[in-house]
Amino acid sequence: MQRALMANALGVFKRHWQDLVIVTALILLSLWVRRLTLWDIEAGGDAIRKWFFVKQWSFANSFKEIPWNHHLARFGINFWAYVAQKIWGTGAPVYFIAPVAAATLGVVFCYKLGQELGGRLAGLVAALWFLTLEPMERAGSQLLPEAFEATYVAGAVYFLLWYLRYQGPLRWRRVLLALVGLFLFGAYLAKVSNLLFAPGILLAAWFFGGARRDVLALAAALVGCFLLETLWYNIFTEYSSQFAVISESHRGGTIRGVVRTIHKATTSVQGADSVTDAVAKSARQAEKELDLMALLWKLLERYQVAWESIKFPLFMFLGTSLGLAVFAQQTPAKAVALIVFLQLILTTFAIRQISPIKVWLSNEPRYMIVLCPLLMATNSAFFVGLARRGVKRIALWVRGRWSLGPAAGRWARVVVIALAPLCAVVSAALIANHYYQANGARTFRKGFPLRGVEAAQYHYSNAYVRGLPIVEKRSKEKKALRLIYSVYLEDRLIRRGDRLPNFEDAVARLGGSYDWLSKAPATYAADAEAKLKRDRSCAYVTHLRGRYVNRTPTKKLAPDCRAGSGAAEE
Repeated sequence: MQRALMANALGVFKRHWQDLVIVTALILLSLWVRRLTLWDIEAGGDAIRKWFFVKQWSFANSFKEIPWNHHLARFGINFWAYVAQKIWGTGAPVYFIAPVAAATLGVVFCYKLGQELGGRLAGLVAALWFLTLEPMERAGSQLLPEAFEATYVAGAVYFLLWYLRYQGPLRWRRVLLALVGLFLFGAYLAKVSNLLFAPGILLAAWFFGGARRDVLALAAALVGCFLLETLWYNIFTEYSSQFAVISESHRGGTIRGVVRTIHKATTSVQGADSVTDAVAKSARQAEKELDLMALLWKLLERYQVAWESIKFPLFMFLGTSLGLAVFAQQTPAKAVALIVFLQLILTTFAIRQISPIKVWLSNEPRYMIVLCPLLMATNSAFFVGLARRGVKRIALWVRGRWSLGPAAGRWARVVVIALAPLCAVVSAALIANHYYQANGARTFRKGFPLRGVEAAQYHYSNAYVRGLPIVEKRSKEKKALRLIYSVYLEDRLIRRGDRLPNFEDAVARLGGSYDWLSKAPATYAADAEAKLKRDRSCAYVTHLRGRYVNRTPTKKLAPDCRAGSGAAEE
């Protein structure tokens, strides 16, 4: 038995050793690039709420006591943050592990998609393109949906393409289809708007897969997973479903100033004669037509505000996908084109509310990152295919002009085989060198941002355990203090018995001008703000600078600071 398993493993390695080498190199390169381009922890609030919510899973907090919003409901992201916390702990640097891993796995799936569409070279070009995509610098650093949903969708489409071409036993085809459903449901759990990929994936499997009974089973399984999720919300929370959470906490994108009211025109024609009334009616009708045109233009605005690094491959995809699907008649390209075009149509015209008009998915440029693996894999396959045709024509022309012996053909194959990995290594080195030149000094000499995150965690925790205040100028969201409480303060400092209190229960407003975060804010006197102004060296005064938190002073508070000498009594 053991010998048979070893023989099978060796056979798999011999057949796929090139893919294993390429995937390993891409993983290492992706980790290198993500390290070079890592952003500091943002204080936006969405990712921070997820991180702290996942922390509470290890305590006795009830889901019914937690103030829910649509970010907490994204279990396709939160689950991997929980895995990272369980393996590496809840220290602030662990925050980066889940998004970096998601971005790296997305690069692997992008390679596999390109390979399905146009071979290894196309996959390698697609993976390097996606790896160096500028928006992935933020997506691969923060606990936000973009890197996760791109990976889920790319994985679902990859296993779908594998399912479409696989001619083996029926049970393994169904395993592949089950993986499609698993990744698709994971994409839904990462962000509800990824449901818009489901119609295209199901139709592609229906039209090009052959076994329609299996496709119906996949659709039924997805509905079953949704019902189980709904049952979970009904049992463990005060909400009936994830959509109930979203409806309460997320208003969606409103199209303002597009559909204008015509009350003024209506009142101005009151009492007018029949001729004037007819003119007014025609004017109102013309205005309604203009409103509809403006509405259509507004719906298409998401393509105008898209980042250039995404807009370019998206517009290119419009031609390359048709070239592969219509002219080259490639089944994988047909499936990808169907999925992407249907998702774009649904995303553009999906409206969640009529009056006032609200689109289901706001016109945020980062919402289009999810399409990038599919776009880049298709574009790479198209141009690599053109290059191959060009090389073949040149080879035929050379053979027609000169008669080459068999030895020349063998040497040509050896040179190509030797150049392929060499070109891959050189391109990887050039990419790494580019990021090193741009970010190398701060990344390796100063350890940005990991060393700063570790120092911030130590300084804030030291101040908190000594009873010294951490304050922020009063604000509605208290983003700086939320970041510090949720990420930087160690769990052992803020836990209360077997529970981890919510941020709202740990912050007090003293003196009217500042929000205070300290171990015992109630011990501060009524003139706390005056004391803070007299001795700011014994308190951290925080503020936001862009997306990030700055503090004064930047170093550890002096050892002679006492809670009460200008701050609070221990």
